[in-house]
Amino acid sequence: MDMKNMENNLKLIWQEKTKLHKEKLIARLRFLVLIIGLILYLLIEPAYDLKFLAILALLIAYAGMILFFPPLHHILSYPNLATALSDNAIVFILCYFSGGLASPFILGFALPLLIFAVHPSRQKLFRAVALSWGIILLLAILTGFHPRTFVHLAATISVIAIFANILIYDEIRSLTSAAAKDGLTGLYTHKVFFDILHILTSPKSPIKHFSLVMIDLDDFKKLNDEKGHLVGDQALKDVAQALLHHLRDSDMVFRYGGDEFAVILPEVGYNLAKNIVERLRQAIINLGYSKSVSMGIAVYPEEEDNPYFLVELADKRMYAEKNPTKK
Repeated sequence: MDMKNMENNLKLIWQEKTKLHKEKLIARLRFLVLIIGLILYLLIEPAYDLKFLAILALLIAYAGMILFFPPLHHILSYPNLATALSDNAIVFILCYFSGGLASPFILGFALPLLIFAVHPSRQKLFRAVALSWGIILLLAILTGFHPRTFVHLAATISVIAIFANILIYDEIRSLTSAAAKDGLTGLYTHKVFFDILHILTSPKSPIKHFSLVMIDLDDFKKLNDEKGHLVGDQALKDVAQALLHHLRDSDMVFRYGGDEFAVILPEVGYNLAKNIVERLRQAIINLGYSKSVSMGIAVYPEEEDNPYFLVELADKRMYAEKNPTKK
């Protein structure tokens, strides 16, 4: 397979995983909001409206069905027109039977917009805002039109959505980027390493075999003690750059933790991995920070097909190299 296509396929699988996580989160949120609405209604309403309770129970059942039936939450729990219509309809029904624009559930119209507020497409957000305006206008016409109330409500939910998009989405994007990259070396973090390992070992992965290399800088603690942490930090940054320089664009490098690094070599078997490891070892030693570097190789799926066992095997071989008397 062409390396560029392989990288694109891997990116698509990662995006799909993120999308499924968002779908589940939205489905849970919808269900939770309706449950909270039911509890609040029972607590604050002195005389229960059985018709309204029946409608609320049906909506909870509907939200539960979406939550627990994956094909449905795949359709109705992602920022698209179907989701916006579904959630606006839920809020419309609740408000229609509990006071129209004066309903205690009226600000629920902001919830569908918040789903779009954390989506990168502002065009989709503005379409969702326009749809919500239309639903609110319909509610106002059917339950008693009050222009001032309608304008106030439409403006309120619009401001909530726009500010959420500006503040929350940009902040989420910034935090996600910070969490994915190690602040010192700029490499991907321990968490991203395991996320990618799970993707690579999944049935959908376009990469059918790869080599994992675990790397440990020998006597790094001694370097820190003798020359200080600033020199130690510079050593880690230089090692990261050396690894990136001597590897292909399709290879993946991670800061595993402390002075340990991990490298994934797609479509590389054990023999080729050994040659690459020796080249990396020499490049790190040439930096002058350490006289030796311990490395361990494990191959997927020939040796291990479980990501945790694969890391454990590579780790074991790395430490056996570090402590040859314990082999």
